[in-house]
Amino acid sequence: MEVLLEELNDLRKLAKQDFLNTPRNYLCAQRALEMCITTCIDVASHIISIESKKKTRNLSLNI
Repeated sequence: MEVLLEELNDLRKLAKQDFLNTPRNYLCAQRALEMCITTCIDVASHIISIESKKKTRNLSLNI
């Protein structure tokens, strides 16, 4: 994800018209954002799964 964020930072430095006039810039930014968002969602899902298992385990120990 660090590489994707670096790429987005580089694209951010472009003048607005330079960015918009080159479809590759737009597509690169779009895909990098999509991949970053997907990564964040995946990490959140793993955290929720781990926390859910902990709660289930604690409940079963109390029975």
